Amino acid sequence: MALSDEVINELIRKLLDAEATAKPIEALTAQYPDLTEADARKVNLGILRERLRRGEKVIGFKVAFTSRAAQQSFGINRPDWGFLTSGMAVPDGGEIIYDRLIQPRIEAEIAFLFKDDIRGPGVTVADVLRSTEGVLPAIEVVDSRLSGKRRVEDFIADSSGAAKVVLGGSITSINGLDLRLIGCVVEINGEVIGTSAGAAALGNPVNSVVFLANALSGVGEYIRAGHIVITGSLIAATPVRKGDYVKVTFDRIGSVSVKFI
Repeated sequence: MALSDEVINELIRKLLDAEATAKPIEALTAQYPDLTEADARKVNLGILRERLRRGEKVIGFKVAFTSRAAQQSFGINRPDWGFLTSGMAVPDGGEIIYDRLIQPRIEAEIAFLFKDDIRGPGVTVADVLRSTEGVLPAIEVVDSRLSGKRRVEDFIADSSGAAKVVLGGSITSINGLDLRLIGCVVEINGEVIGTSAGAAALGNPVNSVVFLANALSGVGEYIRAGHIVITGSLIAATPVRKGDYVKVTFDRIGSVSVKFI
């Protein structure tokens, strides 16, 4: 049985309060074991509505759990998605206040910038390639507002941990690029902590966008011209500490960095 609107609104408030205070709450499925994926998406969309009411705007979407490493990190066996808003954006080389986050981890991602709208269902690889302005290097900072054992419904409600996104300063055309072969090196404080390539994201980051566009149609949403989509981490989500300097360097598409203060 679906949760009542009253309970949905309570969960929205609890998650927003957890983010504001940087104090996690118990997993929603521990509080409400019958929470369905449909209920969880209502919570997620309710949080987005509140962000928009506060003056933020949607700048794009994230695709989550696209690599085996990321899925194993969180016990998930399929992709998911979440919104990116203007309040999450951090400039390349910028700073993030560590104490405003709960349990931050960094991920290395290839971001797409779109010149045309993409509406599902029925979106294909060709549609995505035709609508892409270019790609950018990106660091996503994921941060769960929930503690304890979590199910897929928890991740959906919590926008798959969307917290911050750092985009590189240059856009590279995808013409002639095989995104599967774009390698990346991830460094924290100058030490290499991971390497990977674009193929780690559903075999090809383009596949992540195809998944997203078709999934969004289920909630009446779509990718708009000017939106950014980060296509899933190429490495396992890696914890960071206050003072850490993170740099991700991608073959052919540039680098991106951020510091936690």
